Amino acid sequence: MLESEEKYRQVVSTTKDAIMIFDVETREFIEVNKSCEEIYGYRRKEFLTMRHTDITNEPQISEDAIRKLVTGKRYKIPLRYHRKKDGTVFPVEISASIFSHKGRKVICGIIRDITERKRMEEELKTLNESLEQRVANRTAELEMAYKRLQIEVEERKQAEKQIKHMAFHDYLTSLPNRVFFNDRLALAIAHAHRNNEMLAVMFLDLDRFKVVNDTMGHSIGDQLLYNIANKLKSCLREDDTIARHGGDEFILLLPGIKYIENVHKIARKILRAFRYPCIINNHEFSITISIGVAIYPNDGTDPKTLMNNADTAMYNVKEHGKNNYQFYNVIIHASSFNKMILESELHRALVSENFEVFYQPQVNINTGKIVGFEALVRWEHPDQGLIYPEEFLSLTEETKQIISIDEFVLNNACSQNKVWQDAGLQPLCVAVNLSVQTIQRKDLVEVITLVLEKTGMDPHFLVLEITENVAMQNLEAIIHKLNKLCTIGIQIAIDDFGTGFSSLYYLKRFPITKLKISQHFVRDIVTDQSDKAIVSLVIELAQSLKLKVIAEGVETEEQLFFLKQRQCDEIQGFLYCKPLPAREFEEILVQDKHLYCSGEK
Repeated sequence: MLESEEKYRQVVSTTKDAIMIFDVETREFIEVNKSCEEIYGYRRKEFLTMRHTDITNEPQISEDAIRKLVTGKRYKIPLRYHRKKDGTVFPVEISASIFSHKGRKVICGIIRDITERKRMEEELKTLNESLEQRVANRTAELEMAYKRLQIEVEERKQAEKQIKHMAFHDYLTSLPNRVFFNDRLALAIAHAHRNNEMLAVMFLDLDRFKVVNDTMGHSIGDQLLYNIANKLKSCLREDDTIARHGGDEFILLLPGIKYIENVHKIARKILRAFRYPCIINNHEFSITISIGVAIYPNDGTDPKTLMNNADTAMYNVKEHGKNNYQFYNVIIHASSFNKMILESELHRALVSENFEVFYQPQVNINTGKIVGFEALVRWEHPDQGLIYPEEFLSLTEETKQIISIDEFVLNNACSQNKVWQDAGLQPLCVAVNLSVQTIQRKDLVEVITLVLEKTGMDPHFLVLEITENVAMQNLEAIIHKLNKLCTIGIQIAIDDFGTGFSSLYYLKRFPITKLKISQHFVRDIVTDQSDKAIVSLVIELAQSLKLKVIAEGVETEEQLFFLKQRQCDEIQGFLYCKPLPAREFEEILVQDKHLYCSGEK
């Protein structure tokens, strides 16, 4: 007890916030800390002869706040103004609580001087207003300039030339479009046929470009496409043709090929050019590229066949690691080779722990409060950047590397959750996915128990998500493991319910507490009658079995409304928040806690 009191005194004496305790009945101060003396200018002895109303500039409002506080245990008081000894009035932020001390009710108030913050807010407001006015003025100037330009363009006699250019070129990059490219390719094939020559068609697709558009917006995406088009043009010979095929796809024509090695050189030159990031608005974008190659006449003698075969080769690159090039006639060999490379890179990534755990909140559908979160793995590739699980988990399942990844995620998720709980954040359950291979481990219970002991996290805050496919394995052994895990307090959830085995038998046998509706059903519940029926039935089934149900992949208000009508318990998806790294997710938890403490909804 003495040690606890000493620690309490140390905290009170060292905090920068003013802490004051006064009697509820008399309003007389009982105790203040050093910061209180420094902020208000009174000595402690002076404070002990004063009442609470002596320091407030709004005594009546202060009294009203105290009366409200007496009705509850804790009350966060809105912005108020206090008065120092020298008469200076300053803004404060107050948090107060009421408790009993030596037989009488006392109030403990924590006061923070927010003078500097208010000043900065005012300056920021002034700055924003000035910036908005400048933007408005500049917008007006640009609008006038644009109108003048329109008039000049209309007066010129080159409209026909511009229309022709627009018909055969891409508006964003000014590269030839598909129509232009098809004509050029047909002519090149005829020339190659007459002169007994080869030509190459390359199909190029930017890797992970969608992520840039989704996170940075289409304006940045358009600038990036323009820069990439210029980068590609710098890699080609004078007689080569590059066109934008659409979206983030480009197509190249390389005529007059005498040796296949010439094509290899150009492909490698393009890949080397994409080793360096593009810089736009002080942001670096590391974009890689996947290339498929078809050769005339070996891989086709007409434009459509050559382009289709080059496209097929490019998709083979996409499926086997990206950031590479592939000839159409050696796809099988290259596929095996690229798979071996990816497997090796995954092994190195596991050794070096080049993985990161992201977190996505699970939200009560009625209150909007975070009630849990799911841990999701991401691969930090040294060359390709952040890689999402759908691009590598299938391979890890084949090679059993998924077991190590599962254990990595479990360790990090439990450790991080315990850190957040120890920091005073709202205690929440963390959901961790377990693969079929991990569930089959003989020492599964021991491994999970050891992780909980090592991290110190209470088992009741761990939810293990398994897929329906585990029911296809050694069912009795799995049920035995899950029952042992539930005995120590761990919860079990069925992930992607309805997409796997979907047997009501295992719902009866498994000790599960929650069903997760797959995003494949949620995506079209507003428009697809089948998905509407499936989701409604799953919710009804869960309710009848007294299981909680959570819908994944909720992205629109319409989906949310549908799920609310069906009394779904929880949601998870981009409508509330995308998966975030631990540092960013912590900010969400802190914000959620503050809203809860202040009574806001």
